[in-house]
Amino acid sequence: MLNEEIDYDPGREKNILDKPITEARKITLPYKSNSFTLEFAVLEYTNPMRIRYSCKMEHYDKGWHNLPPAANAVPYTNLPSGHYTFRVKAFFDGAPEEFSTASIDIRVLPPWYLSGWAMALYGLVLLALVAVFLYIMLRRRELKVEKEASEIKELKLKMFTNISHEIRTPLTLLMSPLKQMREAEQDPHRKDLYNLMYRNSLRILRLVNQIMDMRKVDEGKMQLHFLETDIVYFIRDIMQSFDNMAVTRCINLNLNSAVPVNNLWIDQGNFDKIIFNLLSNAFKHTPDGGNISIGISAPERNGGELAPEIGQQVRITITNSGSHIEDPNLDRVFERFFQSDVLDARMGSGVGLSLTRMLVELHHGVITAANTEDGVCFTVLVPVGCEHLSEEEMSATSHHKDLYTKMPSSEEIVRTTEDIAFTPSADASDKVVKSHRSVVIVDDDPEIRDYLLAELGSLYNVKVFQGAQEAWADISAAQPDVVVTDLVMSGMDGLELCRRIRHNPVTNHISVIILTSSADEATHLESIASGADRFLSKPLSVDLLKSSIAQVISSRDTMRSKYSGETKYNYDEVKVAPVANLADRVKEVIRNNMDNPEFGVEDLSREIGMSRVHMNRKLKETMGLSPSNLIKSTRMKQAAYLLVHYKLNVSEVAYKVGFSTPSYFSNSFRSYFGLSPKEFVTKYSDVTDREELDKLFE
Repeated sequence: MLNEEIDYDPGREKNILDKPITEARKITLPYKSNSFTLEFAVLEYTNPMRIRYSCKMEHYDKGWHNLPPAANAVPYTNLPSGHYTFRVKAFFDGAPEEFSTASIDIRVLPPWYLSGWAMALYGLVLLALVAVFLYIMLRRRELKVEKEASEIKELKLKMFTNISHEIRTPLTLLMSPLKQMREAEQDPHRKDLYNLMYRNSLRILRLVNQIMDMRKVDEGKMQLHFLETDIVYFIRDIMQSFDNMAVTRCINLNLNSAVPVNNLWIDQGNFDKIIFNLLSNAFKHTPDGGNISIGISAPERNGGELAPEIGQQVRITITNSGSHIEDPNLDRVFERFFQSDVLDARMGSGVGLSLTRMLVELHHGVITAANTEDGVCFTVLVPVGCEHLSEEEMSATSHHKDLYTKMPSSEEIVRTTEDIAFTPSADASDKVVKSHRSVVIVDDDPEIRDYLLAELGSLYNVKVFQGAQEAWADISAAQPDVVVTDLVMSGMDGLELCRRIRHNPVTNHISVIILTSSADEATHLESIASGADRFLSKPLSVDLLKSSIAQVISSRDTMRSKYSGETKYNYDEVKVAPVANLADRVKEVIRNNMDNPEFGVEDLSREIGMSRVHMNRKLKETMGLSPSNLIKSTRMKQAAYLLVHYKLNVSEVAYKVGFSTPSYFSNSFRSYFGLSPKEFVTKYSDVTDREELDKLFE
């Protein structure tokens, strides 16, 4: 083996031979020594050249090998691992039968990667891979089931959200007339019926709001803003909404607080939904004559239920008697759309408690449910202090107000749209005179348009439009006092219409009121950013809308009289005269340069002899327009005048008012008036009302 002679050494731990060579019956070779030569001989000393050998390696050689005379060695190279038997026969030359035979077992050990321990390891790895594969398959199946369940819940929520948006419009048509009827009704029996109908309408609205709140939480749009609040007073205040129900059903409702004043940092607008939902759930499952108790603990050490960085917590418990939850369902009651008994008429939609847990978690708290000896107890853990709150959560907003500084009614607790904006004034309708004020209503719902037209038609000159695009053409030309528009419409939406009104010098004085089914803060801020004067949520209070219209008109009148008074009221003739002269000079300079396409603000300030900044400030004070908008407005009105009175073609008018190309003029004209030059001429060429035309060109 590798030119090395192998002997048996009894003192060696590992021997290739199992015995001395003369007695050996087995050779064991490592895999790296699988190339070797076997020598053999018989005891024949008289004539050894007469001996001839024949050999075979069983399980390797296909047949016997006859060696030439005097040859007594056989080499093997790279013998595969395994068990073999080497056999050799000795013949006298020419004799047909052997006179001696011998054999020896040979084992070539496998390489390490095919050894027993390696194979065992491979087996374990294979088993592990099979286990992992099975786990992955099972997990995939579980995830698929979870995904399907989640998709079903998501589809449910989307469906409910879409339905909620749609419900708000008919709720407007239901609640507003119903409110008027119940306020005007004198018969006690009918008034009770109206009150019953109105309360149930509020219940529908509350459910709609909860579904929309859940959607906002799912999409990460629910922004909480915290205020330090006396939670004892806050909860006692909410309890007053349930006093009548408790008296009617003989339910003992009480509050036990370990301390008289307990300040916590909460988002009041959302935390009252938590308490309100839990109390509503308690009343739903408490029999007549039962007990509902609210407990508020003193600040205690965080027991590990809340985040580690929170040091102290307050425990709020709401316990009702007369009902139990099956143990497997104690945590499931907070799952979305879960109902333990779909046939139980008391069961809700499975939305309230799910939203409650979401809001508790947004407060960095925990909510749990447990059975007691006589009923069910819901426990809410709320962190003490504000160290765990982010800067955004601590920031104030336009809706950031102390809810517990006033005594809210049950209607305010469910957050109807009547708590937004301001209280309608009793004499709102007296502030406007029909035919002197005009209102444009834009809504794609025909019933809403008809209803608002019926309600406002006796007070204002009202025009209704199905879409914002057709409304814009009339708004830019007729310039109404107020535009009331829905937020979500096909094509141009309410925000885009509002932006167009604000960015056009001719229409930027018009008040805009936006109506929407979404009452969230982000939509409100977006409406304000677009330039809206008011933001009202559906279902709509008609009294609130009337008051809003009256107030925005009044505000515009006050502003108009203020600025017009400054130019007309002669406090000091020396100071007022140059102001009037400036406006006349500016108009004259613009008129003289009407056909110059290069004429701009710099040229205007140079010819006036005033710095651009100073001129800009003066023009805004006196005319309410910047120089660039004044130049554009003058050119557009001059173009409109030429088109209507002189019947010039578009190209002629374009060059006369300083536009280099007719196409650019047409686009600018449409953007300004909402109509193409051709449409404008068609609409106003036959108008006989001089007052309307004068208003258009003034």
